[in-house]
Amino acid sequence: IYEIMIADPVLRKSPVLHDMDLIYIIKSQGPAHWQAIANREKLSGEVVNTLAETRDVPTAIALSENRTTELTSNAIEIFAQLAQKSEDLAKPLLRRPELPKGIAAKLYDVVGHELKSYIKEHYGEVNGLDDAVADTVLDFVQSEAEDFTPSKKTVETADNLHSKGLITPETMIQNLKRGQVNGFVAQFASYSALSTQTVLDMISQENGQALAVACKALGVSKPDFMSMFLLTYKVRSGGNKIVNQTELARALSYYDKIKRPDAEAILMASKN
Repeated sequence: IYEIMIADPVLRKSPVLHDMDLIYIIKSQGPAHWQAIANREKLSGEVVNTLAETRDVPTAIALSENRTTELTSNAIEIFAQLAQKSEDLAKPLLRRPELPKGIAAKLYDVVGHELKSYIKEHYGEVNGLDDAVADTVLDFVQSEAEDFTPSKKTVETADNLHSKGLITPETMIQNLKRGQVNGFVAQFASYSALSTQTVLDMISQENGQALAVACKALGVSKPDFMSMFLLTYKVRSGGNKIVNQTELARALSYYDKIKRPDAEAILMASKN
């Protein structure tokens, strides 16, 4: 108790604490420290994501009430899941300007009368959602059930982005960093001209060989391949965040050994 009483004002205000310091404290300390950090002004996206991943409701409430900080997409998705069981969190979350209408619609079914009225007033009627919003809700539900199959709208959006040359390894990795595996699957499928099921099977493979072959064939760099392999780990591990170093070493070895022409031939055969 005395420790956090002393640390609290430092964690909230000290200008000498940088992102890596804050992330270390979050990972090594408990809820009281998380909540103090959540009240700091203008937190970075990395710190916001680290706080969100604690899944601590009081921390989520403090962050949602912190108007100097923008919530990331990953934080919003986690908080929306938590808010289904906590109206104390749903209330400040629904007042965030960056909250998508689809998630507000999802929360509509689980909040009380007062917040239902607020949702209708600020987000419009939720029973007549347009296709895009309905699709957002669908993907949100799918992510809760750990079903990583992208919806039809997500696939169409990816195809549209690819036709405009807007899908790159970096944009695909950003999907994974936000926790949007569905979006990654859709974009990788469009980028590689593979089916979404083939991509799902590929990232579900524990040894990473198929992903290594596809990345080598597509000219995806080794660091980007490693990021994709690491960030899709929850698909293979049932949510376990601890990466098996043996599997990572094996995947990197596959990437190093295969020649690009051979990888291109294998990828082409996978499309038939």
